[in-house]
Amino acid sequence: MAYSADTFVADEQPTTAKWNKLWANDAAFNDGTGIAAGAITNSHLATGIGSQKLSNPYKFFAYPTSGSVSASTQVPFQNELFDTGSNFSTSTYVFTAPVAGYYQFGCNLQMAYGGAQYNQFQFRKNGSAFAQSGFAYYSGAGSWSANGTAFLLLAQNDTIDIYYQGGGTGTVGGLSGGVYLSFFSGYIVSTT
Repeated sequence: MAYSADTFVADEQPTTAKWNKLWANDAAFNDGTGIAAGAITNSHLATGIGSQKLSNPYKFFAYPTSGSVSASTQVPFQNELFDTGSNFSTSTYVFTAPVAGYYQFGCNLQMAYGGAQYNQFQFRKNGSAFAQSGFAYYSGAGSWSANGTAFLLLAQNDTIDIYYQGGGTGTVGGLSGGVYLSFFSGYIVSTT
């Protein structure tokens, strides 16, 4: 049944015919707004913001297996919690941009160390340092956690990976694996 317009006046006591029309309109449009159930879809909402839809096809969350990692090496993220566009490689530990756009990345590394040691990591774009986590120096044995984010403009097929840096007289211990201890994640914010 289609919506049927009518006029109501303030303080009017509607007739039975007007009440019936109102109820019919409400039944036809579910909530009286004039919008039928299921009438608004993702594609309708996307029309106002260009070609971007509310769903995001390019996002990933990777994490390492516990183990040792050397200073000045790429961090091995061998596991994925999800990778909706299949753009992160668990064998090369690299995210490859499927389309040109603005991307947000985050990383947290939890490491054990022994003795005097400084620790930090880099986001690398196409193999070169782009952004770096904070610098941390520890004089005794223990563990540290460093995190950082990077907001990058990438061309299609640009790559991003994480490069661990460290140094000092101490030893680098194990990388803490698992979803909540060490991770590398990212998603596209918008295309260019």
